[in-house]
Amino acid sequence: MVIDDFFPVDNMRTYPYVQIGVAPDGVKEVWPMIIEKAYAKLGGGFPAIEGGLVADALQALTNGVPYIFEFSEESTKKMIETGELWTKMIQWSAKEFLMGAGSKSGSDKEVSDLGIVQGHAYSVLDFFELEGTKLVQLRNPWGDATEWKGAWGDHSAEWTEARKNAVYAFQESQGYERDIIGKGDGIFWMAYSDFLMNFDQLFLCRFFEGYEELTFNSEWSKARRTAGGCVNNNSVGQNPQLAVTVTGSGPVEVFCVLQAETDRPDICIGFTFYDLEGKGRVRDRRLP
Repeated sequence: MVIDDFFPVDNMRTYPYVQIGVAPDGVKEVWPMIIEKAYAKLGGGFPAIEGGLVADALQALTNGVPYIFEFSEESTKKMIETGELWTKMIQWSAKEFLMGAGSKSGSDKEVSDLGIVQGHAYSVLDFFELEGTKLVQLRNPWGDATEWKGAWGDHSAEWTEARKNAVYAFQESQGYERDIIGKGDGIFWMAYSDFLMNFDQLFLCRFFEGYEELTFNSEWSKARRTAGGCVNNNSVGQNPQLAVTVTGSGPVEVFCVLQAETDRPDICIGFTFYDLEGKGRVRDRRLP
């Protein structure tokens, strides 16, 4: 992707630098403007990236594999109730997967009484359990003092010096710089329970370093009789099929990703897993 060095300015003819730190003379970074312009060019212009989903952006920028957890869906509710989601988020963070969160629907000009921008994307930075309370660290990409004002927010009574030092020690043990609590830089902590109440979605972007990769290329073609349709059709057996045998002495993680070489937004694609147990290929919509 090739871009020029003309960048948008606001009505004061100021460039939209990303500023590190809250001081007026804080370090100003140019590279985010370059990436943003390249991403806008890929999408057809700046209006095309005015809004969207965190998962889509992370996939485009990193080539990772995205997934969206909707807190209203029954499968995600079950993960929350059993504690599986919290455990998974800690595991994903340890693997350095990228995460984001979507706040309750609304205009991003609306801010709740507790400081959460509505219809807004946040970065999910870290997780920590402090004295029995599960905490989530987030960042408002505005990078200013528009932050969570509830329990465990920057200026809440929950933050004693001892508790702050416990968080700082944890961050340093992970090899991170301290995120100073109370700085007004868009970074804040909140209780996991409040996170679930104030956000609707968790965005995850996985990476697969160290995994064995298997690629299978095929096509859906009427002419070649390889387009059998979905599992509602008896012709489903005409679809391309791939038999995979997984071996290992313990649990084995397998991730399957289906991608189509097309820009058409009206095409729906999918795949179905069958436990063959030594049986042959799928012939029709009956289970093998």
